[in-house]
Formats: sequence, structure tokens, C-alpha cells
Amino acid sequence: MITFFVFVTRNQKMDLDRILEWVKTAPNKRPATKDSIARKLRACAKHADFLKNPVATVDMHYDNTNTKLDLLLTFRSLSVLCPHFTLDASQRDDLDVLVSVLTDERQSNYQARERRPTDVLWEEILAFEEHVKRRDLLIFRLFTCLPPQRNSDYAMMRIVQDLDDESDNVFVRSTQTFVFRDYKNVQARGVHTVNVPDAIVEVIPKNNDFLFQKKSGCPIGFAAMSNRITTCFSKLGAGVGAITLRRSFASHQLASGMTGLELLHASNASSHSMAMHRYYAFRQ
Repeated sequence: MITFFVFVTRNQKMDLDRILEWVKTAPNKRPATKDSIARKLRACAKHADFLKNPVATVDMHYDNTNTKLDLLLTFRSLSVLCPHFTLDASQRDDLDVLVSVLTDERQSNYQARERRPTDVLWEEILAFEEHVKRRDLLIFRLFTCLPPQRNSDYAMMRIVQDLDDESDNVFVRSTQTFVFRDYKNVQARGVHTVNVPDAIVEVIPKNNDFLFQKKSGCPIGFAAMSNRITTCFSKLGAGVGAITLRRSFASHQLASGMTGLELLHASNASSHSMAMHRYYAFRQ
């Protein structure tokens, strides 16, 4: 029994060393962040079965909700980014469920905020399509047929036939997917692939190199993209942009009673956290 325990510990230490080395050399992470991740991993590694099942280890040995959630979110990021930290399908499912439960527990006293003058109900936004001009139809459907993304996610998006090895955002015609490889939370969440509905595909320009481009063939850029959105939705109120649409969509989902794992998937689809999904919400 003692020999077996030592054997497991040594294998865990060797694996842990590889993970810690990756953390030490990871790009685009601040030194303080790297130190924090290393401390968490070393603390968890005191438990013999940690690397065999990290999720179960945390659930069993840690009682504080915030501590549990912090560790699990760290594991989620590592499982996406670090080649030496892997979770099987069952563990990933357990992690998602536990994160959603803990987040709901931490947010149990959450109350939606009062509606701002610039807020628009999601039903009003959807009903607006009949008033949208043909040139703005792509904008409208991007932000209503899919969970609204940030305007910068589409501003420089290229159109390709097949997925390439670049690091930007692309629409892939062969698979009818958006592949987001350059967005605000990519370091934590990894590449985000979205199936594009036919209603959007049918209004994507056939001969463009970019989803939105100038006559010169260059992408329109962030500022022009923001203007295109506010112009499209201008009759709903001044300054209705991507943030307004994201707030409206989140509010609609939360008002429908969405909680737990459903809410987790909804927030992931909007490329932000459950906490941000809740923060966006206003009273219906």
C-alpha cells in the first residue's frame, strides 16, 4: 500500500512539473497570474488523487464556494490552453455542472437592475426586422439570429473557403461557421466556433474578402463597424450599439428563468462569463 502511494505521488509530481513549466513559460500571462496559478496547483497537489481527477478533488476537499469556483475556473482555462492538463469528457461535464451550481449559489442574492433610458427589450429588437433596410440586413441578423458578439469581433472578419492557420476571425464558407480566434477573452476561453444560420449566410457578400469591407477591398474597421450598428438600429433609440444588444439579449434570457448549466452555455455563447451575463441584465 505504501509503495503504491509513493508510485502515484511520483507520477503526479512529474506531471505537475510539466504543467508548472508550461505555466512558467505561458505567453500573454502576467507574472503575478503565473505565480497565482502555480500556488493553486501546488496546494491542490497535496491531495493524492488531484491529477487523476482535479474536479472531484476540489469538490471533496474544499468547502468555501469562492475558493472552489476560483480553482475550477483555473482548471477550465488550463484544460483549454495547457497541453499537459487534460480532462476527459466526464470530468469536463462535471466541471461545467459544478461551476454553474457554484456560480448560482454565489449569485443567489442577485437582482436585475433598473432599465436604463437606452435599454431596449429583446422583443422590440426582433420585431424591428421589417423596418431594416437591405444594406443593413447582415448587421441586423448577425446580432439577432445569433447571441450578440462584440462589434470588434466582426469588424475585421475575413471570408475564406476553408479554415486556414491564421489567428484572426473568419467566416468559413465550406462549413458555414464563424471561427473567432481573436476576441477579448480568447486567452481564457480558446477558439470559439459558431454554426451560422442560413438567414445570415444568404446575406453575406458573395465576392468579398471581408465580411464588411470598403470599396478599396480593406475591412471597414472598428469605428465604422460601430457606426453601422447604431445606424441599423437608430429608430429604436439613440446609441443602440453592440453593448445595448448584448444587454437586451442577456436580460431576455435571465427573465425567462434560465439558470445553472443553461445559463453557463448561454454566457459562453456570448463570449463572456456568467457573472457578466447577469451584470448586463435589466428588469423586463
